[in-house]
Amino acid sequence: MYMPIVRIGLNDILDARERRVERRRKLLERFNLPLICFTMNIAGEVKNDPLIRLAFQFGLGELKAHQPVYLKTYDEPTGLEAYLVFQTETSRQKEIAEGIEEGLPIGRLFDMDVFSPEGEKVERISPRTCIICGEPAAACARSRAHGLEAVQNKTQKILEDFATDFLANAVVEALKAEVRVTPKPGLVDENNNGAHDDLSMELFDESANCLRPYFSEAVRLGLKETAAPKALLETGRRAEEAMLAVTGGVNTHKGANYSFLLLLFAIGCALRDGQSDPFQTVSEVACAIEKPLGTHGALVFARYGEKGVVGEARCGLPNAKWAGELLKTLPPELVLLHLISKTRDTNVLYRGGMEAQTWLQSEARRIIELRDGTQTKAIVELDRACISRGISPGGCADLLALGLFLDIIRDFTTFL
Repeated sequence: MYMPIVRIGLNDILDARERRVERRRKLLERFNLPLICFTMNIAGEVKNDPLIRLAFQFGLGELKAHQPVYLKTYDEPTGLEAYLVFQTETSRQKEIAEGIEEGLPIGRLFDMDVFSPEGEKVERISPRTCIICGEPAAACARSRAHGLEAVQNKTQKILEDFATDFLANAVVEALKAEVRVTPKPGLVDENNNGAHDDLSMELFDESANCLRPYFSEAVRLGLKETAAPKALLETGRRAEEAMLAVTGGVNTHKGANYSFLLLLFAIGCALRDGQSDPFQTVSEVACAIEKPLGTHGALVFARYGEKGVVGEARCGLPNAKWAGELLKTLPPELVLLHLISKTRDTNVLYRGGMEAQTWLQSEARRIIELRDGTQTKAIVELDRACISRGISPGGCADLLALGLFLDIIRDFTTFL
């Protein structure tokens, strides 16, 4: 979704302040309870863009965790605003707000004002510090000690650091969540190691953790560059080397690493320019990158014409997007079955050929049509059969992980 970057002036800011005062007044009259007004502390003419939105939605999630009885948000060029009413004491709300502002690096850009039922703003226990020098912020602001450009540059760095960490952590969370989906046919889960003698849940966790810095790097490349296939290829190469070093040469996340690096780079581009479609960017970059040779996927393509993870990326991750949509209404183990039922998996083709692929898809479709109460048992039985046949739909598992990631970040972006 296109998000225009709007530059605002002093009159816009003054008008926004008046609107906030009126909104607070009405809510205090209506509820007679403590109120938090949450905005972002952003210097300069741009108060609302995708990076700011990502941080704001994260901060809002931190506040929502404390169960407000009322929540209202406003999305305006002058900035994002949230009003939250709580039944707990005003002092407790101030403690929560300051804990968020002071406890997180991105919290320095959060402005969580707390008002008593009587409408009095609760002052901070300790003054906020300057993001440039660490001295009291009020004094630096009065003296204009550092200049607007320095403050804007520091603000941008805080926002970018948050985005890279947040998105990389979300990928690791999704990868770990996928491996824990149980039951899964032929795949590592909490019941067993599937059709794999060399894989385990612990090994997948170690692999995901070691890839975290490379996921961050992919986001940062997108934030800084409009097109960087060579740089992204180098990141992917180093990520794969790190994975193999941690796993002792076992391929845990090779396909997922390829897909996630492309998607994270594309999301970085969208956060930077506010208008590019990440899935279109994935397609363009994947087409610009030379197709790998000598892989299992390349062998399957030569034999069956199935493009696998590369083809999925060059088409803009359609099945990953589909998985993300299915997760809105279905549990992940059933989403995996839907993916298996309609996706030709290169791992299955490599291990068992077309006969195994046709059999597994037929079984997935059969289980999808069963009554809810019998599906889990049927998946467990399919898991035993896959283990016996030595087949494992790892490509579909990667698509599920991508879907889980999209589901995690859905509320934080404007382009999903």
